[in-house]
Amino acid sequence: MGIYYKATQLDGTDFHTGSVDYAAHLASGEPLPTKRDVEYPQCCTGTVYHASTSKADTLIGGAWPCRLFEVEGESVASEDNKRGFYTFKVVRALPAHEALGPNGEAVVALIGRAGQMTPEQVRDLAAAGAGAAAGDAARAAAGDAAWAAAWAAAWAAARAAAGDAAWDAAWAAARAAAGDAAWDAARAAAGGAAGGAARAAACALVVKDLITTEQFNLLYGPWASVMEKE
Repeated sequence: MGIYYKATQLDGTDFHTGSVDYAAHLASGEPLPTKRDVEYPQCCTGTVYHASTSKADTLIGGAWPCRLFEVEGESVASEDNKRGFYTFKVVRALPAHEALGPNGEAVVALIGRAGQMTPEQVRDLAAAGAGAAAGDAARAAAGDAAWAAAWAAAWAAARAAAGDAAWDAAWAAARAAAGDAAWDAARAAAGGAAGGAARAAACALVVKDLITTEQFNLLYGPWASVMEKE
């Protein structure tokens, strides 16, 4: 028996089918219905339930916002950080931000702020991003290297799913705040640039403790220059 982690939709059901209610099983204390024993159980199939060895890797195939649970069971299949089970018990609910990694609280706060950007902040973020893009070749190369380092660190530390979820949620929040396709082309471009700055900052936060200060600042800098003014 071991301890594993499962992220779900906000209603407590699984992301893939919406048919397994993990929140209900936590409330009842009953383990999940046992699946039929098969000769070769495999992850990513209906022959097993799924959970992860890492909180920050539970959002594979999921999205933010989510719920996060600690589960206990005996795995019968494995694939990277994913494990498959015929059954397991849902032990307790965990703070959802832990699905976004050790810096999850900061990531959640950023996503919230992205969804509340003012039109002025959207324009300023677009300008900040354009300024960074217009830098010299060395700065552009450093920016590309920072992205590569961030994603390599995320994969190595089992935070790739957290990075993907943070990327998507920050982008969506920023674009929602900026407006929709009813904007004219210039305003739509500004919204896209603001979304890009938000997702870069969110991804940088996911791996802040794993990359250099210079790399972090290259990714987070445009956001900080606008959204963290004193």
